[in-house]
Amino acid sequence: MQKQRSGSRRIDDPRIAERSIVLMLVDEEHAVRWSRADIEQELFDVVPEAVGLALEGLRDGGVIELEGEEVWALSAARYLGGLGMLCV
Repeated sequence: MQKQRSGSRRIDDPRIAERSIVLMLVDEEHAVRWSRADIEQELFDVVPEAVGLALEGLRDGGVIELEGEEVWALSAARYLGGLGMLCV
């Protein structure tokens, strides 16, 4: 079940979703690999289409890898995350 505040509008901008996904994937306190379903669940306020476009954009940009339902950050993104170079 998706969480949503009554009257709130869901985000449909893939660029916003991209930022959130990168931060999720480089967070050292969480799993290295995520499932698409887990990402969509975490981004409950983003429409699924925007999450899909964000994942494709990040893959095409060389930031993440997609294999089936698994998603993970490539080593350069994880390294920059470890240096604290990625933030909102």
